[in-house]
Parts: sequence; C-alpha cells; structure tokens
Amino acid sequence: MNKTIPFAIIGAGPAGLAAAIACGPGAVIIERNREAGVKLLLSGSGQCNFTNTLAKTDFIRACRKAGPFLKPSVYSFDNDYFINLLGEAGCPSIARKDGKVFPVSLKAEHVRDALLKAALLNGADIVYNVHVLSIQKTKTGFSLKTKENTIHCKKLLLACGGASWQQTGSTGDGYAFAQALGHTINPIKPSLASIETAQTASFSHSAGSTVTNVKADFISSGSRHSDTGDLLFTHRGLSGPLILNNSHLISKGDTVRIHLLPEAEKLVSQALQTNPKRNIINALKILPLTEAILTSTLHYLRIYIDTPVRELNKKQINQIIGFLTAADFTVSKVESFATSMSTAGGVVLKEVNSHTMESRLVPGLYLAGEVLDYALPTGGFNIQAAFSTGSLAGKSARV
Repeated sequence: MNKTIPFAIIGAGPAGLAAAIACGPGAVIIERNREAGVKLLLSGSGQCNFTNTLAKTDFIRACRKAGPFLKPSVYSFDNDYFINLLGEAGCPSIARKDGKVFPVSLKAEHVRDALLKAALLNGADIVYNVHVLSIQKTKTGFSLKTKENTIHCKKLLLACGGASWQQTGSTGDGYAFAQALGHTINPIKPSLASIETAQTASFSHSAGSTVTNVKADFISSGSRHSDTGDLLFTHRGLSGPLILNNSHLISKGDTVRIHLLPEAEKLVSQALQTNPKRNIINALKILPLTEAILTSTLHYLRIYIDTPVRELNKKQINQIIGFLTAADFTVSKVESFATSMSTAGGVVLKEVNSHTMESRLVPGLYLAGEVLDYALPTGGFNIQAAFSTGSLAGKSARV
C-alpha cells in the first residue's frame, strides 16, 4: 500500500461496509480482524435484528436526543433502502409482528456476507489483519501508522465501532483516534445493558418472567426520569427493553422504581375479598402477573405464600399493595463493556456535519456509527443507524 488511498475506512462493521458500498471505487476498508463484521455476527444472538419497520418519522422520534442529528442520514438511507440492498445481494429479510426485521435465514453471517458482496461488487477493496495504531493529519490527507507500515489516504472514515464486546476488536480505538485529531469525546458508558439489583436473592426464581408495557422511574442523586416498556426478570436482576434502553443513564446505587400493577389497591383488594378461604398466593393468581413474580414479592415482604387470606393483617395487605404499586430495586451493578450490546458516549455530535458525516473540525475526516455520541434503543436501531451514517459518509466522500 505505497500509493495514497483516495478514501480509507477503518472498520468493516455495518458502518464501514455501508460506506464502501456508497463510495465504490477508491474506497479501501482497513480491518484489524481476519474477517469482516465480527461484532455483527454476534448481534441478536447470531440472528441479527438489523432494522425495523418503523416509518422514518417514528424511527427518528424513537432515537430521542440523537434523532435530529440522525435525520439526514436515515432519510437518505432508510430501512427500505437497507432491506432492498440486502435482498439484491442475496439476503432476503422477514419482519416479525413486533416490527423487528431479520434475515430470512436468521443468520447474521448472511447480512455480513451480503454487505461485503455489495461493497466488493461496487468496486471497493478490503484488507484484513491490519491494525491501525495512530493517525496524523497531513497536508494532503492522513497518515495511518500500522504495525507493519504507514498508510496514506486523502480522506478517512472512522467506523471503528464502540467499546463493547471488546473481544470482537471494538476496543474504543475510534475515540482515541478522533480525540487525537482534535475532537471532543463525551465519556463512554455501557449501553443496552442489563442490571443487577440488591433484591436479586428474593427475585432470582422469577427469572424469565416478563411484564409488558410497564412504567419505571429511574432515580439517582441528581436526576429522575421515567420510561415505559417491557421488563424482564433475570437470575441476577432486571433486563428487557425498559432496562436496556435506559441503562446508559443508570449507575450503581440508583433506584429503579417499577410500577408492576398501577391499580394494585383495587385489584389486590378484589382478589382477597373474592377468595377469603384461599391462601394468599392462590388468591393473588388472578392478578395479571406471573405466579413467580407474586411468589417473589411475598418472599421479599416476608409473607408466607401459604398464609390464609383471613389471617393477613392490614399492615401485610398494605405492604403487598405498596410494593406492587411501586417496587423499588436498588442497582448493585450495571453490565460492563464486556457483555453490553452497545456503547453510549463518543464524538460530540455538534462537531460533525449531519448532512455529510464530515468532521466540522478536520476537513476530509468522516465519522459514522457507534463512534458517535448517541445511545439508541434496542430493536434494530443501532445497526440501521450505523448503516445510514456510513452510507451518507461514503456518498459524501465519493471521489
């Protein structure tokens, strides 16, 4: 690689591959692993929920604070464009009832292979096992130092991914490169992560139980916000979209207040009055919660599940109603970068032109995907955003 590359792309994930497809001839992907899309292969437990069926306006709204920034790229390269591109490259897709879109084969490797095929057919090149160590801005472009040599390019895209699942090569290099070139990096945190709670012992046998469309308040020493979504109890704590989508805002010691049964006062009273001769667990089975959650709740409140309803005192009844109305869980741990699905934080968005994905600080430098400071919900948003921002960067950098 003695000659100067017109457009170098660091990283062969969805953002890098999309950029190569959009740019075509002159684009060269530089990948540190021996194959492309290593992290992509693990997405969705290997099934790869790569986008969803939301209309563009709804997609942008679901992206919350990052929505305005992502709007130009998503409108230029939306879910229909992504789905059609994969289909033309031999990877047809299927949409589930919940709107999540997967490859028909339910194999992430087919999404990766289709993207790689499209990039190569469009005239881009890719080199493997090349680890970029540092980057310098030059008068004519950029100088990329590797273990073996130095690569020169006129334009450069950082599509290195975040810092989660570091075993796949996403070690946060993109943040260091961007910072060295003058960009501001907001602190990174695990995103789309489950949490462990201090109440784990009492609720561990509720693992696998879900509560749909439930509200939660996320309370810390300096802030409080609420959200609604599906909740999953795990062996160690809490997960599901409600937790995953807010995990980047959660820290150890915070309180997650779950409103398991907002009408608990009415419903619990009715259950006890209707079944006065039963024991407490059988009386409560008519409530819209799993028996495992109800059993855990009674265990946590130190009320024996076989206690006859007629022997319950007013204090115990109020405890049940109070907990089901607003159950407080104390966060003891947030899942780490080693296992979290994504990374929040990164290159400050205002330093990047959202209409081209080019740096506002360094001409010829482009940034796309998880290296940018956004935290998106679960359900195909992250891969779609990486594809959209990468595609826009490749189109803008086309020579």
